[in-house]
Amino acid sequence: VYNMRMKYRAAIFDFDDTLVKTRIAKWAQHKLVAKRFYGINLTDEMLREHWGKPYDETLRQFYRNSDTIEGMRAAKLSLEEEFPVEGQEGARELVAALLHAGLAVGVLTSSARSLVVADLERLGFPVEELCLVQTSEDTAIHKPDPEVFGPMLRCLNQRGVTAEKIVYIGDAL
Repeated sequence: VYNMRMKYRAAIFDFDDTLVKTRIAKWAQHKLVAKRFYGINLTDEMLREHWGKPYDETLRQFYRNSDTIEGMRAAKLSLEEEFPVEGQEGARELVAALLHAGLAVGVLTSSARSLVVADLERLGFPVEELCLVQTSEDTAIHKPDPEVFGPMLRCLNQRGVTAEKIVYIGDAL
């Protein structure tokens, strides 16, 4: 961590499948929601095709617009406790070490804020120390468009951190 501090002043983490193990738990949850509420047999191929898109768009694709967005959110949320995500090994400790070393740390995800913050808190991540948890509600632009980093970069720039001093850590190129 010390050597990283010399080169970088901030770290931005992806959430799903980077800080937490999302895919296994949430794919099973989406399959059950699709079947139970909408009679849809959601396949791994369909999940893979739309995984990582903005939260509401993902729900629309997975559940084939079978309900209002509010209804689809409620259906998924009703099974949330049955499919908790686990933290990636060492992720919480790494975030804490980076913060302790004086780096600004943020989370950037296309998931919904309420779910992300609840999972981070439940898993013991120091949410109150993060410079920003940027979710699908914070920008109309989403990964892989590099403009998605705009709100995070503005937040870090206000702290005097320039782009060349930021490292991004995620699970996909």
